[in-house]
Amino acid sequence: MGNFEETFKGLLARYLTKYHDDAIEVIDYEQDTEAGGYCETCYYEDTVVRIKYISAASGDRRQFTYYGDMGELIRCLTSFEEEDQAK
Repeated sequence: MGNFEETFKGLLARYLTKYHDDAIEVIDYEQDTEAGGYCETCYYEDTVVRIKYISAASGDRRQFTYYGDMGELIRCLTSFEEEDQAK
């Protein structure tokens, strides 16, 4: 297994290919937290992950933004590794 960055980018590319668009390579990503609601009862926080990648279909550089729970994204990414280990 390579270093964390290489592995994480590879898993993000697999995520994109499975759920969004065929990705040849993830170039970069950045993670942030977005808050909304602004009152005590409706306040929420979402993880935002902006993924810059090269599309397999066109060769163009594109960006996909994931909004949601970071734990859910990590579970999805680790399921790819579990699939590989089961093979």
